[in-house]
Amino acid sequence: LAISHGEPLPYSPDAPKNLVEVLQRASKNSNKGIIYIKSDGSETVQSYRELWQDAQRILAGLRKLGLKPQDKVIFQLADNQDFICAFWGCVLGGFVPVPVSIAPIYEPGNNTASKLKNTWEMLEKPLVLTSVSLSADIDDFARVLNLENFKIATVDHLSQCEPDFNIYDNQPEDLAILLLTSGSTGTP
Repeated sequence: LAISHGEPLPYSPDAPKNLVEVLQRASKNSNKGIIYIKSDGSETVQSYRELWQDAQRILAGLRKLGLKPQDKVIFQLADNQDFICAFWGCVLGGFVPVPVSIAPIYEPGNNTASKLKNTWEMLEKPLVLTSVSLSADIDDFARVLNLENFKIATVDHLSQCEPDFNIYDNQPEDLAILLLTSGSTGTP
């Protein structure tokens, strides 16, 4: 049991009720957004309005692949902007992102690559969402291990879809993200 002390937190009656409402409100202010700092030190700015639109494109692509609310999606995304857009695309559809560490090399003996395989098996073979730059290595890894029904999609491809404006009606008890731990075992 936990002990909590203090007054109840004040909530504004017009406060967002779920994550979708948080991004939707932010998207109405085109002056604010996210600054992504690339490994070479360059910066990319994405307004919240652009993020809202990018998330709707990814939502459309995930739905075209047959995903339903509360389906899991394993993330193998090294680029922060891809990760953020994919996360919000999942939130808009009620899908559950499951980030897994990027392996330095996708080979059966690599512990980080094993986490991807073990997570995929534990979650009953969900879609793996990645970038074009990682997709061939991940696909080769799955083939070497003979992983049946291993499905990969790329953010690059999903981002080309027309936006889907039909947003899932998230409920407060819906799972928003699944963060797994495995220590050094490689087993989530």
